[in-house]
This record gives sequence, C-alpha cells and structure tokens, in this order.
Amino acid sequence: YAKTDYCLFCEKALTYKISPHYRSMHFDRPAVNDILNEEDKKKADDMLYKLQMQGNYAHNTKVSKRRCQHVLIHA
Repeated sequence: YAKTDYCLFCEKALTYKISPHYRSMHFDRPAVNDILNEEDKKKADDMLYKLQMQGNYAHNTKVSKRRCQHVLIHA
C-alpha cells in the first residue's frame, strides 16, 4: 500500500516521500527554505509534517468543493 500525499505548491499526487520533492522542486519557497535551514532535526521534521498536512488539506478542500474525486484520509 503506497500512501499518497499532495504537494501544497504544485498539487501533484506523490506516492513516495514528499520531502525529496519539496527539496528538489520547491527549495525556493520560503516555507521549504525554512525547513532546509533549520538546524534542529526534530523541529525540521515537524515543519515538514505540517507542510505535508497542509498539502493534503488543500487537496481535500478542493475535492470536497468539486465532489468528483476521492478525499484523502490519513489516520
């Protein structure tokens, strides 16, 4: 089972770890840059998780308005 996450910036569905996508494709975004510059690994992981959840939330909000795709639920 591959977990799907959605990129907050380009809205791509990703079935692999999202952190390499953010680092390679969106390194110029302030939120990603803050993560890359964070020295505390725990804090950087928390910031990345928040960005990941924001992308999924944006996808779910968009889908619920259109009601034509599946809503992503993470437990």
